[in-house]
Amino acid sequence: MNKLVLGLTLASLSAAANMATANNLCLLSGTPGPEHGYDEIKRVKVAKRGYGSVNEMIPQLLNKARGLGADAVINYNGSQRFGFWPWQFVRPTATGTAIKWKQAANVDCESMGGTYKTQLNGPLTTDV
Repeated sequence: MNKLVLGLTLASLSAAANMATANNLCLLSGTPGPEHGYDEIKRVKVAKRGYGSVNEMIPQLLNKARGLGADAVINYNGSQRFGFWPWQFVRPTATGTAIKWKQAANVDCESMGGTYKTQLNGPLTTDV
């Protein structure tokens, strides 16, 4: 019984650590100023196969970027897009560019207009 409780506790801690890791990525809807040097890693995109909220896609986008070794996602866009098949009439998508800061210690995400949140409201989400 103790092993089961320990296993469940470790699994919960692991899931919480994965969410915290995703939350440490800066999400910007634009590009940082020239004083913030960065290298582009890759354009990233996630989409749901059916109906849903753009907010459901943000953690997946950040996890995908984190898997590439990114520090941030710039040029973020989250929206409802038309799918190819009738059962995908509209579906949430999130896109951006995964980047690596050249000097991460000098970056203040919030002062650039970015966020570490994975549930957004307002101009960064467009659930229509």
